[in-house]
Order: sequence, then structure tokens, then C-alpha cells
Amino acid sequence: MFNIIKHLSKKHEVILACLSDQKIFDYSPLSEYCREIKVVVKKPQLMRDIIGFILSGGPYNVIRYSSGLFRNTLIELLESRKFDLVQIEFPMMWQYAGLVKDFPIVLDMHNIEYQLIRQMKESSSNILKKLLYGWEEVQLRRLEHNAWQECDLCVAVSDRERDIMSAHLKNDNKVITIPNGVDLERFEYVPKKNSEKRILFIGSMDYIPTIDSTDYLLKEIFPIILSKIKDVKLHIVGRSLWKIRETLNIEGVTLHENVPDIIPFLRKADLLIDPLRIGAGTRLKILEAMAAGTPVVTTSKGCEGTLVKNREHLLIADSPADFADAVLKLLTDRDLSDSLTVKARQLVEEQYSWEKCVQKLAAAMRELL
Repeated sequence: MFNIIKHLSKKHEVILACLSDQKIFDYSPLSEYCREIKVVVKKPQLMRDIIGFILSGGPYNVIRYSSGLFRNTLIELLESRKFDLVQIEFPMMWQYAGLVKDFPIVLDMHNIEYQLIRQMKESSSNILKKLLYGWEEVQLRRLEHNAWQECDLCVAVSDRERDIMSAHLKNDNKVITIPNGVDLERFEYVPKKNSEKRILFIGSMDYIPTIDSTDYLLKEIFPIILSKIKDVKLHIVGRSLWKIRETLNIEGVTLHENVPDIIPFLRKADLLIDPLRIGAGTRLKILEAMAAGTPVVTTSKGCEGTLVKNREHLLIADSPADFADAVLKLLTDRDLSDSLTVKARQLVEEQYSWEKCVQKLAAAMRELL
């Protein structure tokens, strides 16, 4: 979203309205790109939102982003400013679309959310969670289908998800693919040198698919790697890592919580891993690692929706043993590692630069207007 704003602002005036779970005192560098920024604080209230979900029958992921103050802020903005177009990020925010009356709305989907909830339902062994996920899936599917119908332009992050939306709408022209991109200047390509057997995993423990992949990594994959290479180091970078700190009893694992910049970790790592089993949309961290010259091992789910090819741009493995073998291969085969990173960077430059992605979005907006 930051990069969409950054590149749209080169030729358009952007006003940002958003929710935050804490008060923001410094908007930089967003303030460089936005004519105006409106932030409404909405602190998480888990129990209230769950009760609202159970009693109201509406999607939980809509209830937790519902705010009367934010609604009033939007009304004031729409009445006091002249806009040509509104872009809404995520279907959970579609609840505010009814406030827009006289100009087009673009819906940026990021994921097909109900498919993500379905995967969580199928992977859960808790009967109560299965029931709640099942109800959330039904409600979110209804919401998303309605939003696709009602918006003037729908943005998918992959052709796979675009095809699903187009098939539902029976309209190939209303949905476009704008993939997640990479800031090529910031994620400069730097070839790897000597191996230090450093593995990087990026993930925040406030997101269920990441929690699942972390559990999968620490319990089933990393022990195999440790049994083959004793001095290997795993660095986990992300938010809310305190949730796993107390139960972490594996040697060779270091946690880095709330780091200001991911690039130094990409520079020092021999490879990035993403053993994702639940997910939708596409993974920015994989594209950023590919841009920066860090080889990648992931699952089929981890690189779903992108144009990457196994053994050409990265390595794909879907079982613990195969995943561990792929990691070991990249730690010991510098020629393979170098070959993958060169071709991965070329792919990112050709298909995933933010400048090209946003140019395509801006062209679709102009056509809509």
C-alpha cells in the first residue's frame, strides 16, 4: 500500500484515510506522498469483537475493522473535498463503500479472504474453531462476492485469483492483475560471498498462516537440518515473537523482534525460507529476497500466484525432508545458489518492479474515469 501511494503520488494527489491500533505521531515518509492523512485509532478488543461476531452473524474480519469514528471521518472527507476516485484496500473495508456516491471505487483485494479462512478451517483440529471458521467463510464469501459485483474495478494480486473473480462475475474486463511488487532501488542485488550457514525466516506471530509455518519449521524441518549440519543458524525476524520465545528450546535459533529494517538480515543470510502451508495472494518477502540476491526455499503454497519456476528462480519443496534437503543443497552448492539469484533478480526486474505495477494500475484508473 505504501508503494502504491508513493508511485501514484507522482502524478496524482493522494489523501489517505486509515485505521491504526495506536496513535501515530510521525507520518514520515508517508507525509511526503500524501496531501493529507487521516488516522483513526481503533484499539483491538478481541472479546468484544468475538461476541459481536457470534451475536450479529456478520464476518468477524469486518466487525474488527468497524468504527463509527472512522465512518464519520470518511463522511466529513467526502463532503469537504472533491475526489475523482476512491481505492479501498481489502474487502473487510468494503463496509464503508456505501458512503461513496458519485465517483468510481477501486477494490484492491490482496487475497481472496474466504479461501484463506477455508484453509484455516481445514487445517484446524479443534471442532469449535472449525465451526467458527466455517461460519466466517460463509459470511466472508457473501461479502466478497457482493463487493466484486458492486465495485467499478477489482484488483487481484495474481492471475489465479483474477480468474476466480472473473469467473464469478462472468466479466473478464472488470478484474485486473496488479502483482505485489518490489522497490528495486531499496532491495539492491548483492551477490552472496562465503557461506556462514545463516538461514532467515521472516514472519509475524499475529498472523495464523505464519504461526502455522513457524510451528512446521521448528518442529519438523529445522531438526532435520540440524542433524545434518551442526553449526547452522536460524534467524527469525518479525513481530510478536514473544509468543514463541518461552517455548523455544532449539539450539541455533535467534529471534529478532520489531526490527527497523529487513535489508541487513537479507544481506547476512545465506538463504530465505518460507515453509508456508496456509495462504492466499502472494508473498512480498519472497520477491524482496529474490531482488536482493538472497536465494529462496519455499513450498508450492509459498510461491503460489507468481511466475517463479522451481530450480530456475528458487527451490520448491513440500515435505519436511525435501524442504530440509533443499536448504542443505543451497548451503553447500554456491554455483546453484548464484544461478538461482541471478535469474530471480531478472524475473523481478521484468515483472515485479513497483514502478511498472503502479503504472498499470494508474492506466486502469484513467480508463475507468
